[in-house]
Amino acid sequence: MATGTTIKRVLLLYAKDQACNAAELRTVLESESAGIVEVVDLVDIAVQKLSLAEELEKSHSIVFVCSESATELVDKENIAVFKDENGQKVCFDGKVISEMFSDGNGNLRKKVIPVSFVELPSVLGGTKKDKSLSPVCFGVERGKVTQKMLEGEIMTSLIAIIKGMPN
Repeated sequence: MATGTTIKRVLLLYAKDQACNAAELRTVLESESAGIVEVVDLVDIAVQKLSLAEELEKSHSIVFVCSESATELVDKENIAVFKDENGQKVCFDGKVISEMFSDGNGNLRKKVIPVSFVELPSVLGGTKKDKSLSPVCFGVERGKVTQKMLEGEIMTSLIAIIKGMPN
């Protein structure tokens, strides 16, 4: 890593149905970013007894793995507790996420990078007018992450977006 390079803290949010894909994404983000990206996810929040609200605020970017269940949890401000592959209890708190994204100035929304492992509806694409980021869509067959997909231009683009986020 170059001297003076700022490490970008990324909060990885996902619901139970995308936990395996999120784990793969985290592994590749950390290994392909040359030490510039530090990923914190829901497991880290549970194990280290961190505050989701504080992590949302202090992270440079928020990679939100889109899925029907994640959208529903945020929209309805519900909480889902599930166990990860190692048996660790994980909490996806749609209420905290919704409240933080809805808060006043919209600064947190500017940090969100929507990522999908399935094709997204066109209405979710960002526009230059609202200054939101377009979703990063991996277009994975049947929603499964493959090593080939994670080694391509899309991953390079995702890392470039993260690196370009303000400190």
